[in-house]
Amino acid sequence: MNPDDPEEVRRRRSARLNASPPSTDGQAPPPVASPPPSARASPPSSARPASSSGQKRPAQTSPVASPTPTKKTIPVDRALRRVLRCNIVEGPPKSGGEIFEVTKAEVNGALDEKSCGAVVALRLQRAKSGEDALQLLHEIFVRCRDEARTARSRSDETCEKAVQICGNTAASLASVCLVRPGALGKASEKARDTLASALLGKVPQLRPEFLQGALAKVSPELLKDVAKPLVDQCCEELKPATATEIDVDRVCGALNTWLRCAGKKVAGAALVEHEAFQVPPLERPSGGDPQPPDEQDNNFAALLGQAGMAQDQAAQWGAMLRGVQRSVNRGLPLERTCLLGLLLRVSGGASYRNDVDMQTQARGLRELMQRVRRPQDVPSATRELTQRVSVCREAISSLIEGLVRNGPQSRETTLQWLTALLNRSKPGRHAHATPATRLGACAAWLRLCRPFLGDEKKEANAQASLDYLKSDLGKAAYPDDLTCVNVAPMPSTAPMDVDSDQEMYDDDGDAELKAALELSTTPTQDFHFVTRCFFLASRAVTLGVAAELHQTYGMDQRPHRVAAAVGGWDHDMTRASLAEVVAREAALASDSVVDDLQAFSACQCRWLLRLSDDDLRRCPEFLLEDACTIPCELNSMKPDTLRRSKPSPDLLKLCARCLGATDTLVKSPHAREKLGKALYDLFLPVSAKGKTYTELALYRQPLQENPGNVELLANASPEIAAKLCPAILWLFGDAEHIGDIYQIADQRLRIAALIKHLWDAPVHRAAFRTIVADVRAFVTFANGLLNETNKLVAGAIERLPEIRNHQVRTGLLDASSDEFRRLRAEYESANDTRREELDSRHSEHEQHLKQDLELCTEILSLVEMLTGDTAVAKAFMGEELRSRLAGMLLSVVRQFTGKRSLDIKISNPDAYGFDPKDILSRVGRIACCFAAEPEFPGALAESGYYDVELLPRCAQTLRRLGALSSSQLDALDSLAKAAGVAREALSLDDGLENEAPEEFVDPLTAELMKSPVKLPSGNVVDDSTIRQHLLNELSDPFSRQPLEPADLEPLPDLKKRIEEWLAVKRAERRAARGG
Repeated sequence: MNPDDPEEVRRRRSARLNASPPSTDGQAPPPVASPPPSARASPPSSARPASSSGQKRPAQTSPVASPTPTKKTIPVDRALRRVLRCNIVEGPPKSGGEIFEVTKAEVNGALDEKSCGAVVALRLQRAKSGEDALQLLHEIFVRCRDEARTARSRSDETCEKAVQICGNTAASLASVCLVRPGALGKASEKARDTLASALLGKVPQLRPEFLQGALAKVSPELLKDVAKPLVDQCCEELKPATATEIDVDRVCGALNTWLRCAGKKVAGAALVEHEAFQVPPLERPSGGDPQPPDEQDNNFAALLGQAGMAQDQAAQWGAMLRGVQRSVNRGLPLERTCLLGLLLRVSGGASYRNDVDMQTQARGLRELMQRVRRPQDVPSATRELTQRVSVCREAISSLIEGLVRNGPQSRETTLQWLTALLNRSKPGRHAHATPATRLGACAAWLRLCRPFLGDEKKEANAQASLDYLKSDLGKAAYPDDLTCVNVAPMPSTAPMDVDSDQEMYDDDGDAELKAALELSTTPTQDFHFVTRCFFLASRAVTLGVAAELHQTYGMDQRPHRVAAAVGGWDHDMTRASLAEVVAREAALASDSVVDDLQAFSACQCRWLLRLSDDDLRRCPEFLLEDACTIPCELNSMKPDTLRRSKPSPDLLKLCARCLGATDTLVKSPHAREKLGKALYDLFLPVSAKGKTYTELALYRQPLQENPGNVELLANASPEIAAKLCPAILWLFGDAEHIGDIYQIADQRLRIAALIKHLWDAPVHRAAFRTIVADVRAFVTFANGLLNETNKLVAGAIERLPEIRNHQVRTGLLDASSDEFRRLRAEYESANDTRREELDSRHSEHEQHLKQDLELCTEILSLVEMLTGDTAVAKAFMGEELRSRLAGMLLSVVRQFTGKRSLDIKISNPDAYGFDPKDILSRVGRIACCFAAEPEFPGALAESGYYDVELLPRCAQTLRRLGALSSSQLDALDSLAKAAGVAREALSLDDGLENEAPEEFVDPLTAELMKSPVKLPSGNVVDDSTIRQHLLNELSDPFSRQPLEPADLEPLPDLKKRIEEWLAVKRAERRAARGG
């Protein structure tokens, strides 16, 4: 029995504890009695004797302290034998026992701090089979630290120093094992693999202080060889398709431990020198191609030949299909061979793609499909997966931040790799990176930006110019063909024609992408890190989060449509659709990412506000769009985001600056539409919002309100109001250029709501009035207002008879005529397919009618509100708008009081929001606002919709309905009489265009010109005609060249000749009539 054996000491100590006498009756021993309170407490202040200032208080005698027992010191050799678990023997040492034996000769007679190193080396050389040198050294190191702590507690400095030297020696020998595997015996041959396995948790872990001591003595040149097995094992952990977030967390923990322990600057450099951190070549590795290209071509060609295609054509198409396949898979080395790509690939929580069919999607979501079987399973599954994704991305972001902070070499390599990923994530034919990879990279970039977001001084380091886009990394991440805010991109120098389809799809010669990837590996110029991080993070956000948020719009309704199509929730396609909803939302909706995105969007707003006007025009358009759309789409996906987010004063300033009253800064109507949507979604109260067409189609409610943002808009400064209010009016007319009819309608619904909300605020109403001074801006707005009204009324009038006919078919209305009876008989005799077709068409008509009537009511109420203001009403009487307003009013009156009014009577009109009385009364009130204007009766009389009986019939109907006051009805009657008189005067001009010289007639309208103007193309048209055209399109209608109102050249001589000719003709006709 060895008295110094730690196990024997522990055994004897346990025996002593077990031999101590138990307490009486099993009770705990009584506590030590405390002194009585009277002995502890000091007397109250009132009971203390008062002492004069010169009298000293007698010193109190302190209790005599009990002597501290002195701890017995332990001989050094005994402490070292305990930590080394060795004995010194006289004869030959024995092997194989628990205690390692050395001879006195091997330790020079005594075991001390000088000889302990030799004992440790002998222990390694005589290690048993299966023992590992690094683990043995670590155990010795740990025991030395524990023994040193014990010696320090008993103030045994000699023993403490000796065991510390022994522990340092163990760490030094660990360095030797890592630098020269096998130098200290067979047990040290796999020291590097053991280090990697320990960091990954495969074998007992090593303490960080031991690793720091061991790696600190490794030279930087050799440290990369030590790190290589670690990186290799990390890649092997992540390459299987079954890798999960747990594997990612373990790998990131191992690499972060390495960065902390291996030293500043050198640890990261050793990692990034591994090939797994380098950007792979453009072509796929040979191992990635399952078949040689020629054999692939032959296989494709054989399949096409079996389908009946000619041999030559089949060979050509086979080569093309191979090119398509290679184009799709070209970027996969970033995710399959690079360590960062392998980490990011798993960071999405579930494998989903945007460019695959539902069956392929189902294979990637198989595990999640087992968890989600019904819509009610989605919330809990989303929360669970979101938590896993958050932990995973936080680990990856922490690793990337550690690499960036560790030193210049690791920072540059990491940024270059992430920039290459941005380059290969470009939308289009090179969109190689999967959504999970792009979103994980975006989270990492946002983590790098986190230290300066919201800090004004730090954000100022982001250079307020576009110079960074000229740098190598900037060129790699930002292609030259990006759309700018107000500058057309440079035309591509690539030829438009291709010799064959094979050349179109074959990417072997893609010099553009190769050059960009070479730029991403070039050391960057000297830009502040905040500048580089801001620009590259902005690109990552638009390629990652912005692209995926667009995919999620209406995603929650997709499973319901799939279930209806395939016949229930138990179908695999339905469960795959539910799983996709969970996967996409979990990949986007983690709280940390949402908070970082909101902070980054605010930073983008502040940066855009710092740009000069010239730089803002040349700025990539996606920067402006992301700053305003990402907060809206995040709030749409997570409704509580807006309520808990901070107010956005910078976004309000950006909207006011970029929109303005003209398009001098922002050229694209789509970009301006996004700015208007941001104002509506983020700054309006819920009570002021209606449902847009898109929200109705997706069964969505308007976004919640942010009280801070509502307050910002309602109490905006006069400077912001002066820019914002005219800009909002401009947006209404500008919606014509968006293109999609539903987007146009949505935009105008939003703008109408904004105008109504702001009209009640004095600061905004005053600003609205200033737009009448800008003729072009107000005419654009009012023209859009009137065009939309005409279009909506016409659409409603067209659908109402169709709805009435179907109500007759189904028996909701009586078949009172032969035509109606024929419709009902046809429906009753139709088969099921025909009935379904008619019912489906009816449902579509109903949906469109509800939308049209809702928007029509909104716009008419807006026109009524604006024309009630004297200044705005005067602007409507301008030459460009007077006839347009008269035509709109007469068109509505004609539809609702003319002969076709009988065709629009339907059953249950309230269900569609159809209220003819409300529409007609609004039109009557609008017309009354202009009854006193001398030019308005003539504009009514000139309209093609005018009928002498139309206005009197409208007044009679409104009088019967009691919809207007008596004064308003009187004004309407007087307007009808004045219009009749004006019509009588105009009758003298009827048919004069047929007698007029050709030069007097407008070539576009075939009418007599009143104010002729000459276009740059040389054509002559009437001023009102061309200005009406320019409201919709700024181009010459003859040459299609750009045209501005300022380019029109008046022709006063021609105008004078037309007037003289008209005077002569009118006199002749008047004389012929006897007048």
